[in-house]
Amino acid sequence: MSFIKPQKYTVRRRTVGGYVNGVYKEASDITFIIKGGVQPISGKELDLLDEQEGVSLRGSRVLYTKSKKVLRTIRQDGPTRPDMVEIDDGDGEGVELWEVHFSNNRGPRRYNTPASHFKYILQRADEQNDINP
Repeated sequence: MSFIKPQKYTVRRRTVGGYVNGVYKEASDITFIIKGGVQPISGKELDLLDEQEGVSLRGSRVLYTKSKKVLRTIRQDGPTRPDMVEIDDGDGEGVELWEVHFSNNRGPRRYNTPASHFKYILQRADEQNDINP
């Protein structure tokens, strides 16, 4: 993976609402920027998602980044929700939301190469029935 010209992507970290001193407080989004590259998913990478129904090549991408900020995935336990990455494919449809579905070992996998990076598998948010951006 070459990072000749990484792009900037906005990540939405969706929080979960909860009670504070007996009063329910609505969830809010936190945003931050990461740099990286997005590529179409391969069949081998798609096999990592095979246990989830409805995952398709068309609705999946791979995000490579050197960002030290660990993205939250759909597979993490607890009350957290997966991060959403805003991607503009340049297809004229504008910015689309992509949900972070998977990273190896429940955290980013570190590759031992001169250009070490983290790898995440993304699923287009509108491909999922239960996602509300």
